[in-house]
Amino acid sequence: DITASWEVLEKQIPAGLNFSLCGIPHWNSDIGGFFLWQYPLMLDDPDYRELYARWIQFGTFCPMMRSHGEGAPREIYQFGKK
Repeated sequence: DITASWEVLEKQIPAGLNFSLCGIPHWNSDIGGFFLWQYPLMLDDPDYRELYARWIQFGTFCPMMRSHGEGAPREIYQFGKK
């Protein structure tokens, strides 16, 4: 499980490539991060909302799209209309 941060999102690119090269094709990156320690407002934090949107964009290019975690819902419709 990973934390929600821009640095962790950046590291998902080489992590996914390494998993695939090792013969593990069904990899995902826990879209939005599993832990939201850096974002006490969770889904109401505008910085986290931006990170989540970018992570969703990255997730569309991964073999599996999975958004889950603890402490706050991760379904896209939980973030409001925008």
